[in-house]
Amino acid sequence: MKRRSLRHHFLPLMMLIVVMMIVVLFVYHAQVTAYLTDLTLEENTRLSRIYTREVDAQLASISSWLEARLANSEAAAAFTGQDEALRLDAKRELMALLDEGASLYPMIEAAFIIPPEPGETLMVPGASMDIEQYQTLMGSVEVISDFGRGLSETWSGVCVADGWNSFCALIDVGNVKVGALVSPQGLLDATPFLEEDRKHFALTKHNGFVLLTNLPASYGENIDLTGGLSGYYRTGDNGDILVCGAETEMGPFRLMMVVSEEEMLAGLRWMRWVMVLLIIVAAGIMAAMMFSLKRYILKPLDKTLKAIENYGQGQKVTLAVDKGDACEFAEIYHAFNTMTTQIEHLRIANYEETIRKQKAELRFYQTQIRPHFMLNCLTTIHNLALTGNLDKLQAFTQAFSGFARTMFRADSAPVTVAQELQQVEYYISMQSIRLEDRVFCACQADAAARTATLPAMLIQTLVENCVKHGADAEGQVSIFVTCVLADRTLTVTVEDNGEGFSEAALQAVNTASASGFGLKNMCATLELLYGKAATLTAQNVPGAGSRVTVTIPQN
Repeated sequence: MKRRSLRHHFLPLMMLIVVMMIVVLFVYHAQVTAYLTDLTLEENTRLSRIYTREVDAQLASISSWLEARLANSEAAAAFTGQDEALRLDAKRELMALLDEGASLYPMIEAAFIIPPEPGETLMVPGASMDIEQYQTLMGSVEVISDFGRGLSETWSGVCVADGWNSFCALIDVGNVKVGALVSPQGLLDATPFLEEDRKHFALTKHNGFVLLTNLPASYGENIDLTGGLSGYYRTGDNGDILVCGAETEMGPFRLMMVVSEEEMLAGLRWMRWVMVLLIIVAAGIMAAMMFSLKRYILKPLDKTLKAIENYGQGQKVTLAVDKGDACEFAEIYHAFNTMTTQIEHLRIANYEETIRKQKAELRFYQTQIRPHFMLNCLTTIHNLALTGNLDKLQAFTQAFSGFARTMFRADSAPVTVAQELQQVEYYISMQSIRLEDRVFCACQADAAARTATLPAMLIQTLVENCVKHGADAEGQVSIFVTCVLADRTLTVTVEDNGEGFSEAALQAVNTASASGFGLKNMCATLELLYGKAATLTAQNVPGAGSRVTVTIPQN
């Protein structure tokens, strides 16, 4: 498996960090933008409701005052009477009342009284009206007198002249109608919040007809002012104009608060520049980190790896500390140089140890490749073939195949307890067929012990020793194998029901001087692989047979 270098590990990681920083910045910007949009429009909606309540309050006050003043005056009835003298006095009184209302409410452009029958309509203009505006108002009042008698007492929007729109209401007081034309600008002047808050607004009818607005030309002309007021909506040529608002209660009007997205987010321009600056800084940091990684880590590592490679090829190598090398690498160089020196001193001793190990391994292989065992197996196969016992022949050859696969393997590396017990199972299967089911073997190992390691063929050699010495006797050969792992030590116990060891054999086994080929080489193998940490002891169990115990460290 080809391993990746540190460059391939760190470069994607650094790029990922930079990308994550950029993503976090953009997500943060989007969240701030959404929050600011919601906050601004929520504030605009709140303000529009406040403004509409102020407009409703002003219109309601004008209606109430006109109705109350005329209802308490007898001049309204006299004005429509037949007595000319009384009519003139009533006219003067009513004109005085209308003039009082126009003076009290500066937003009134004209206050007027319409008799029930077509006739003389009384009108008083607002204080700020000039003669030309007065004539225009007179024309509008005459039109209202002729065609607007059916107007309701709620306020409506009327067009006085081109570009001149007003609020209008007619109120029945006795047998006359009293009305007023109110300037939208005058109403909003009495509600100074819009100018103080510097908001853009549009005062419209429900159908979108604009009565008053201060929208700048930069917003464009395609602005929809008829949308729903449950929230805000987008409009404009590019969909970047946001509109919200509220409706009045005194008439079919709505006050729409309008803001462009560009103006609303103008305060966040600095954030975009900060994001660009942070991205540049992150890229610079990544470049600096890559340079530092190459100069102070990768270059010394390459130097060390090259030295290790050359040393592995038999070259004499010494690592020198360069200017700028970190103190940690200086210590590594020193440790490497010390190690190579020690290795040189140990080579001769290691060579001699290798020779001894090779001889021990040769003896170990010789204990596995046993001519008499192979001969017995081939003889058994031959006899089974002659007798035509194909079932046993098939079972024997399958067990022999599995057994031989481990016996003839190319290396001598340790195996797991599970693998060794499988080898024992193959061996017992062959011996049960050869000895007519006189061999019984029970193996017990917990889950932890089954993963422990031990020299190959160790348990099989002990079991084979039991079979070999018990097969000559009559009766059943019973073998019990137990494997336990505790405190990082594997304990293997093999017991049988044979006659046991002689005293001389016990002493020879327990003093590692056994003359038997199998046990002798097993002791040598344990000594070679584990030194004094591994033990092999034998004992006789009165009335039960023999017991061999092997302990193997698992460090």
